[in-house]
Amino acid sequence: MLYCTICLVHRNDVSKFRYGFNDWRHITQRVKEHEHSKHHILSAESYMQDKKEKSVSHLLFGAQMEKQRKEVFERRCILLQIIDVIKLIGKQGIPYRGDKSEAAYKLDDASLNHGNFLEIILFLSNTDGILKSRVQKSIEQSKKAYQSAEAKGNKKYGRGSLVEFLSSTTVTNIIQHIGHEIQNTISNQVKEAKLFSIMMDTTMDLSSFDQCSIVLRYVIHDEVCERVIALKHVISTSGQSLFVTLCNTLNVLNLPLENCISNAFDGAANMYGQYNGVSTKLSEIIANHIHTWCYAHILNLVISDATQCLTTCVSFFSCVQEVHVFFKESYKRFSVYEKENPSLRLASIGATRWRSKNDAIVKIFGRIDFWKNGDFQLESQYKCVYYELLVSLYNILISKEFNSKTRNDALSLLKKICSFETILVAMMFLQIFKITTPLSDYLQTQNLDFVQAYNHISCTYASLLKVKANFDDTMKAAKSFVIYFKSKIENHEDQIDIEIEEELPIRRKKTIKRMPGELARDECIIDDIDRFRVTIFNYTLDTILKSIETRFLLHKELYLELECFDPRRFKDIRKNGVPSNALKKICQLLPNIDRGKLKDELVSFATSWPLISKTDLHNAYNNLDEDNIEDEWFIVYLLKEITKEYPELIARYVHFNLMFIQYFKFFMFSVIDSDGEFLLIEAAECLPNWANPDNCDQRVIQLLFIIKCI
Repeated sequence: MLYCTICLVHRNDVSKFRYGFNDWRHITQRVKEHEHSKHHILSAESYMQDKKEKSVSHLLFGAQMEKQRKEVFERRCILLQIIDVIKLIGKQGIPYRGDKSEAAYKLDDASLNHGNFLEIILFLSNTDGILKSRVQKSIEQSKKAYQSAEAKGNKKYGRGSLVEFLSSTTVTNIIQHIGHEIQNTISNQVKEAKLFSIMMDTTMDLSSFDQCSIVLRYVIHDEVCERVIALKHVISTSGQSLFVTLCNTLNVLNLPLENCISNAFDGAANMYGQYNGVSTKLSEIIANHIHTWCYAHILNLVISDATQCLTTCVSFFSCVQEVHVFFKESYKRFSVYEKENPSLRLASIGATRWRSKNDAIVKIFGRIDFWKNGDFQLESQYKCVYYELLVSLYNILISKEFNSKTRNDALSLLKKICSFETILVAMMFLQIFKITTPLSDYLQTQNLDFVQAYNHISCTYASLLKVKANFDDTMKAAKSFVIYFKSKIENHEDQIDIEIEEELPIRRKKTIKRMPGELARDECIIDDIDRFRVTIFNYTLDTILKSIETRFLLHKELYLELECFDPRRFKDIRKNGVPSNALKKICQLLPNIDRGKLKDELVSFATSWPLISKTDLHNAYNNLDEDNIEDEWFIVYLLKEITKEYPELIARYVHFNLMFIQYFKFFMFSVIDSDGEFLLIEAAECLPNWANPDNCDQRVIQLLFIIKCI
């Protein structure tokens, strides 16, 4: 479309050049007619008068217009600085506003804290004259309004028509506009990528509101992107409510729900419930929708199941955390512990740190190998703080510097960690964590090998079975632990009254009343060790094994098929080919892909991978000038066959670079070589006497599959 910008601005009549002209066949004639038209001449005169500031509006309102332009310019400069401040505060993750002293009439009081946003604005105003005048003007006008309201007895007053750009309303509007721009950018990228996956979870913020974060994961320009698109306040966290929130968010961004191919929700019932979970509702709408889950998180849930399956296990980890809190919350108590062991600190059990349970009990009870082997000569290699912990608690217990509550808490913790049951539970979990922690670390690595991951899971499962079958090893480790620390306590320089239990406490036999009609009683386990082995040790191991079986089976086939596309597997594919039953799951999820063609292309790509992977960009550019005579003769052969098939084609040999030129009804191919006419070089002995490099440039052609020199 062609427009006349002068008429577009200065005229209101109907003109083809005002609304767009597209008659290109008569464009020259119509442009001349328009240039000589009355309307265009008047528009041009108005334009020239406006440029020279001699128009009617300039003559009548020139001063006002100049003042308006200046004020618009100043406000734009101020607004740009405010936007930069808002972006800075958001980048640093600090609060925008303060809780008090944000009124404009208080901004000249340097002793007050006006909040991060206003303090940065006041700091910038020291070096910016435009911003400083705006701040001073806002302070003066706000003071006048405040004094006027006080004189009238009004305790509350608004800013009225005062536009200061420093209020919370302005900041909120700017943040919302920035958020909309970010959302639109992400939406456009997702539309370009077409397919995406969803991550979604809820958490409570500091203001006790439940916030739902929605993250999209997509691939654009060979780059994997994860972007937060919304943070929604939710009242209900049911699966239906979260599903509606997700659908509304995608509708606002104009993203079709059908393009969501997978989700990565956690295992909560509202997310992954069989009937009302968000993942289930997505699967009902979207065919072949996949639910994926972080397997490191799954393993953490497996360990969580084991640590919470019995009251004994819960009590043990609560005791470990209580010991840490007991010393950490008081510098006076911590100084007692630090006096005994200044180097090793106690570890806390975090709610989300997956290794925290392992780190906490290893710090206190040491490593299982040391106690199983019983080789106390390697003491320096297996440091733990159990002995220092006992001495610290005992010193607090007998010290009169602490109040009665603190001394009673120390006595309670001392009894718990001296209990043989506590030591036995610690040895059990040390064995479990020794096996599961390396797997957890491997599942969190980058470039994960899925096949090796599943093999590692299988080995972990087999190792846990061996631990379950060898309860005697756990008992032996506990006995060695007790013997070692009892000897250290006996050899202490001061006599301390600490008794570590060597056996499980004898429990009273529970007698179950025989009901009428019962002919026999259930046999009860009399031995305390057998009771521990059956009710605690075996039950805990069974919980872990069952949890591994149920949680790690989902999408195993899909992950193994994705492993076929890992370059680390190409060597095996080149040697043995693609397994006959491979790629079935992928082709089921993507029905437009032919399984046979996909397997053939994968084998072909794997075969070419050694050469492709060694290609260096710099070497490729350096080798552009290196000619291969075999390639050149092959091009000659191809052009000969092409001109034989299509007589209207002409081929000319100049350089070793294929070009395609259309000239009227003829088509010309050119071959470029860095040495020039390579056919003349090859046929140098057969050329006529007049032919030389100076007069034969661009004279070799191929017409009707015959090579000629003209």
